[in-house]
Amino acid sequence: MKTKFRKYLPVVVDLETGGFTPISDAILEIAITLINYDGKFSVGETHRFHIDPCPGLKIHQDALEFTKINLEHPLRNAVSEQEALQSIFKIVNQTRHDYECSRAILVGHNAHFDLNFLNECIKRNKLKKTLTTIEALYEKILQQLNELFSEESFYLNH
Repeated sequence: MKTKFRKYLPVVVDLETGGFTPISDAILEIAITLINYDGKFSVGETHRFHIDPCPGLKIHQDALEFTKINLEHPLRNAVSEQEALQSIFKIVNQTRHDYECSRAILVGHNAHFDLNFLNECIKRNKLKKTLTTIEALYEKILQQLNELFSEESFYLNH
């Protein structure tokens, strides 16, 4: 993996939120999917967390209707933002180490939206930042992923 993306580990990330404003709206769910590489790319493990909304943050009703998230569902088993991010960062750091990558880069649909929410959550919980996005590098990696996955008839499904 390290030779394919300049020592960056691509991590597919998806968030569901209670609105559009990272400072004031809650993260409701987070999922990451790892990408495996052993000469060929394949979908790795997916890790999902339902988030217990941080006290004081907003959850807009239209966001719940759009995402169809039921915060009161008995099987939701939500955890705190801090617990979810610490678990995810541990997984990402271990995978980064396994592939000898120097950094992890967030890949996803509307990645800047998700990254802005993650950055606010990291600040709120006083955690160390693990995922990054750098505009030029992000575009290059995304282009390489699309080329590689299309060559191998590989599709990411959400």
